[in-house]
Amino acid sequence: MQKLNFNINGKHYEATITEVEHNVAEVELNGKKYTIDVERSEAVASIPTIATPKAAPAAAAAPAGNVAIFAGGSRGTSDKLNDVFGVDASLTTTKSGTNLTVNQDSLAATSDGGAAIFGAGISSSGSAVDRYYRYTSELSCSYVANLSGGTRRAAASLEGAVFFAGGMLTSSYAKAVVVFTSDLKSTRSASLSVARGFAAGARNGEYVLFAGGTTSSGKSAVVDAYDADLTQISGVATLSEARSAMPGITHGDLALFLGGEIKSGKSAAVDAYDADLTRTTPQSLSE
Repeated sequence: MQKLNFNINGKHYEATITEVEHNVAEVELNGKKYTIDVERSEAVASIPTIATPKAAPAAAAAPAGNVAIFAGGSRGTSDKLNDVFGVDASLTTTKSGTNLTVNQDSLAATSDGGAAIFGAGISSSGSAVDRYYRYTSELSCSYVANLSGGTRRAAASLEGAVFFAGGMLTSSYAKAVVVFTSDLKSTRSASLSVARGFAAGARNGEYVLFAGGTTSSGKSAVVDAYDADLTQISGVATLSEARSAMPGITHGDLALFLGGEIKSGKSAAVDAYDADLTRTTPQSLSE
């Protein structure tokens, strides 16, 4: 953004150049907006192009051994991708020879240690992609298809079990928790206490936790915890603030849930759950 102040015949003008793309400029002059075609010449060749980032969901990411795997994503609302890349410790990037079977973004992602697991993305048409993929550090792929559950699922793993929980259905939210073996060859099932999407998943010691999310009545503070036998643990403290669309991460024996969206904006809250499922609230995010 560039601002210019100048006078013509004694009259003051204030101009703001909000965007320049190729030979078209968006200009606000004394409060009125104009779109101007600029004739390029040597005199104006040095005018910088002001880049405006386009909002686009990022690729999903999860580790497989010492390789970070990135899958899917988009370049816009309907321009979805099926690319899969691996980045090793030396920051060398390798493209997988086996892409996702459907162009999609907003995948849930987790890792069983030796492989990155992705699933439940959104296709270019906006529909759910009920396919789950397993990529090794060598970028070899296997997948299972045609499993229900919707989009905006939460993912976490524990002792060879890979959990995908909740999600958005066509006109409602899901309670289902599908649990794969790490090779995606068999499944078990469980259920969240409250149907919701946009929850966060993380592991802490002997449990996986699914926290927060969006329900049919708004943001949720509920936390559901399961052990490796799919026993649901009762009495887990709720989040300090009802919120959704936050990251869940594992640090040692702590499951942490950071930030997210609340009813009236963004949250700076941080909730930590230890191996005994005791909740603490560390220092809030700075921004």
